[in-house]
Amino acid sequence: MASLSIGSVTVSERAIQTHQNQNQNSSSLPSSADNSNEPKPTATPIGWTMLDPYVYPSQVSAPSPPPHPPCQRSLHASIMYRSIFYVFGGYDGTQRVNDFWSYDTSRPENVTYGWNKVRQNGPSPSPRDRHVGAVAGGKFYVFGGFDGQSRVNDLHAFDFETGTWSGELHGLQEGEDGTVSAPPTPRHSHAAVVHEENLYVFGGYDGSYRCDFFKYDTGRDSWKQIVGTGRVPRARYRSTCCTQDSCMYVFGGHDGTRHLNDVHVFDFNLSVWSVLSCEGIAPTARDSHVAVIHKESMYVFGGSTGTSMNDFHELRLDTCKWSAVNVTQAVRKNSSASAAGEREFTPGHRFCHAGCVDKESMFVFGGYDGTHRLNDFWEFKFGADLTACEIPRSTILEDMATFVNNESLSDITFLIEGVQVHAHRLMLMRCDYFRAMLEGGFKESTEQRVIELNEVRPVVHGRPR
Repeated sequence: MASLSIGSVTVSERAIQTHQNQNQNSSSLPSSADNSNEPKPTATPIGWTMLDPYVYPSQVSAPSPPPHPPCQRSLHASIMYRSIFYVFGGYDGTQRVNDFWSYDTSRPENVTYGWNKVRQNGPSPSPRDRHVGAVAGGKFYVFGGFDGQSRVNDLHAFDFETGTWSGELHGLQEGEDGTVSAPPTPRHSHAAVVHEENLYVFGGYDGSYRCDFFKYDTGRDSWKQIVGTGRVPRARYRSTCCTQDSCMYVFGGHDGTRHLNDVHVFDFNLSVWSVLSCEGIAPTARDSHVAVIHKESMYVFGGSTGTSMNDFHELRLDTCKWSAVNVTQAVRKNSSASAAGEREFTPGHRFCHAGCVDKESMFVFGGYDGTHRLNDFWEFKFGADLTACEIPRSTILEDMATFVNNESLSDITFLIEGVQVHAHRLMLMRCDYFRAMLEGGFKESTEQRVIELNEVRPVVHGRPR
């Protein structure tokens, strides 16, 4: 005996996500009965965009074969300078590399843009991974890493104006106090920031996990170890450091025993370390993530908890509160993302990637998903009114369920084994059997108010009566 499902509605997860996406900027979604507080659209779209490796204006034909973007890689360094995203070095799965690439994220109109190999003069740093890169005074500094044989502690600077590498900077000149300090020990997986045009290096691994902190004076070519007071972070590698005003924020990493998700703050003016006590639900402890600061927030994307991640979190620095960032859009630049391909246009799980912030966007390149190295390039547009919030669970299924066997709203009724089942023609059209009944030879009979069905038993909302 056949089963008849009347009035039940299946709403795809994609449809629910679309419904949620349309309300991204509201911390509370209004019900369908209350439209008075509908969120206003932001001036700038919010969400992820997958950037094409090369974009050609309409009057220019793409070359055949097309040029190659940077190879898949992880453990590389990236920086942003004048809205151009730069990538140096990394590991391609076979060897360490020292290639140097740029991408103009301003995306100028009527001009071919995309990945370009940077023209370089002078001796470039040797191939390496797990190094750091930072920009100060119009120069790109590369420090440390692993060259495939050993950990290194050489420092190099690329002058953007002349396109020339400095060769190794030994940092053995006198500092402000007239003394000469040694550079950090050879290490990899450290973190670095720039503050007041000087380079700062924190932690890493030199055979032991480190929590030491160094300043490189770019004007004097001198190193100095910073001995701060307060609650110094435990030793770690693969953490991130970000600066805002006179403070540096250290998040996460691995101490050799476990992943971490603590937040430490270093005050440059006071040379004091402190632990940031945060509210909300912090990201799962992790390493090898990306962290950037945009306005009053630090954002953390991806990383490894032992498993690769692609979650996205915001720490409000003014309130010290963590929130998950709920992303709205997933669009490939100059392409149309079909529903079937939506997953393709959302950044996959990854760690050992690299990222930077510029204006209202965060950019992320490459990494490792646990199986493959990547060379995809993503932009996250913060938008003028972005807030991290908890989006309420969609109630569309419950709302549609109110139509099930509802006599007042029904436009067709079946009599099955003496039981009346109130249904809806629009929903019945999803079933081939009823479509044939409503559009075919049974059309006249369906004009009756009550239709008797003899070879089925009633099932309402998926449950036999």
